[in-house]
Amino acid sequence: MSGAFESDTQADWRSPASLRRAVLSQVPLRREWLVRSDLYGWYITLRIIGPFLGTVVLAPHLWIVAGPLTVVPVILMLGTYGYKISFIMHDCSHDSLFRTRVLNDRVGIVCGWLVGADYFQFKRVHRDHHEYNLTRRDPQFEEAGGLQLASRKNLVWHLSKALIGGRIGGYLSGYHGSVTEQIGPARPIFWMFPVVAIQAVIALFASGFGKLPVLALVYPLSAATIALFLARFRTFAEHVEPAGCALPDFVRTHSPNWVDQLFLYDAHFNYHFEHHLFPAIASCHLKSIHQVYAELIHGNVSLGHSMFLTVINRIRQASK
Repeated sequence: MSGAFESDTQADWRSPASLRRAVLSQVPLRREWLVRSDLYGWYITLRIIGPFLGTVVLAPHLWIVAGPLTVVPVILMLGTYGYKISFIMHDCSHDSLFRTRVLNDRVGIVCGWLVGADYFQFKRVHRDHHEYNLTRRDPQFEEAGGLQLASRKNLVWHLSKALIGGRIGGYLSGYHGSVTEQIGPARPIFWMFPVVAIQAVIALFASGFGKLPVLALVYPLSAATIALFLARFRTFAEHVEPAGCALPDFVRTHSPNWVDQLFLYDAHFNYHFEHHLFPAIASCHLKSIHQVYAELIHGNVSLGHSMFLTVINRIRQASK
């Protein structure tokens, strides 16, 4: 088998959408890839939400035992695992984390309450991302689109401003006030009631039931900075094209990497090209899909070894 790419030029690029039919004609999907697992779904859910809730509960005790500086690792942990809750929502939005749509939606809704997002709006936005990837109609265009000619300075600023709260406006406008096929027109205030309640409970536990009021702010602060920065950084690694190329429907997969997994992905999200190739397939099967189809679909521009290195190298490629 030969790869889909023989060079890195725009003419040789073939997007996941254009490749899907070609690869299936050569290697059909395996039946086991169509199976979804509740066991896997709960494993991923608990693996992410467990450390998140544990950090919330431990925050005031760490402050009392070790002092105010413990707020730094607490913010980092809450930001990282708060961000990773989006991977649960992501798989639920594809109805693929659990076996039934009802369970996917219920878990997705609760996760939305935790991160302050309307799950059904998230679901619609993500569906549009797959359909219109990197076009102006992509709701996530501002995260990765139109950066082919950006200078190093502009790329660095694009990433770093998320770390100082620069993504808050886009996040609020993107995942709030939904009108979806599933639930019809909805006033944002109704879905926000449980969000406010859940955020109040988190603040209550984080502050030691009011003993350390300043800690009530650690989760909102971590969400507005660390979480949104990590999300933008990962999206940059996955979807920003090589310098000077405007490649349609561009997606990049990354080899498994423990450093990347610690901060930037979970639920096999590193196999992002494969996910765009078969978005309805449960993430537990993406590694197997990669192993079977890699030689057919990947070339130099679609396969990276580290998200951190991808971003660093892309910034180096940019003009000064």
